Amino acid sequence: MALDFIRKPYEEVPLTKEQLLEMARLYKRPTGLKRFVNYVEINTADGPINFGKVIKDFQYDMLDLMQNNDRSVLLASRQMSKCVTGDTSITIKNDKTGEEREITIKEFHELMKAKQLNEN
Repeated sequence: MALDFIRKPYEEVPLTKEQLLEMARLYKRPTGLKRFVNYVEINTADGPINFGKVIKDFQYDMLDLMQNNDRSVLLASRQMSKCVTGDTSITIKNDKTGEEREITIKEFHELMKAKQLNEN
């Protein structure tokens, strides 16, 4: 059974006048990028999620850099914490008491800074 609603490879679909106007609005600066991400969906185990709802500020910065500079190179390997921000939750464990706490990376950073200041 053929699925007629699925496009074939290289099949061109003409855009409507409304779609062309919306595309023109998306290309305008500085809000073009922020409008664009609201059209993108990412697939998760819980189903598709709108990218505009989960994108982080630094990801906007990276996308903006790529959009506004045609000769950009992002030199970052996998697992380089590109998707970690201060509000990312982590679990820490006290080795002496065995107590576990869930805190943000920002809170953990502040704890380590305070600990370092107290040691000096």
